[in-house]
Amino acid sequence: MSVRRMGTVALAVIMAAGWGCRPARPPVGRQAPAADSSFTAVTFALGRPPLELSMMTGKAAYDRYCAICHGESGGGDGFNAYNVKAAYGVEPVAFSDSARMVSLADSEALKAIRDGGPAVGKSAAMPGWGRTLTAGEVNDVWRYARSLASTTRVP
Repeated sequence: MSVRRMGTVALAVIMAAGWGCRPARPPVGRQAPAADSSFTAVTFALGRPPLELSMMTGKAAYDRYCAICHGESGGGDGFNAYNVKAAYGVEPVAFSDSARMVSLADSEALKAIRDGGPAVGKSAAMPGWGRTLTAGEVNDVWRYARSLASTTRVP
C-alpha cells in the first residue's frame, strides 16, 4: 500500500470516528478517546481486516525504531548491530531465526519492547520503547517482528 493510500485510509478513519470535528476539550463528564495510533480499534468500521492494518503499523514502527539493530529483514544484522556487539558483547536478536522465535514467549518479548532488555534479564543494549510507542503499537511491532520468522511473511 502506498504512502498516499495509507494517508487516505488514516484520514478516513479520523473522519469516520469524528475526531476531526471534536472540540479541544471534551465536555464535562465525558472522557476523551484514548490516544493510540494503531488503527486496529476502528478497522471494522472500514471493512478492512485488523491484521492488515496492524502489520502496516507494526512494520512502520519496526522500520523506524528496530531495524537499525535487528535489520530490515530481522536477521540481527542492522546498521548498529556491530556497535552493539562491540560495546555490550551481545548480538541483537535475529527475528528471522525460526528456532529462536519459537522459544521466545510473547509476554517476554512484549515486556522487552516496552521496558527494555534489563526488564527481562537481557542486555541493556535493548532500550525500552514504552514511552515512545503506545500499547497498540508495541503489540503491532511484535506481531510484525514475529512474522519475519515465518515462511509466509505478511508485507
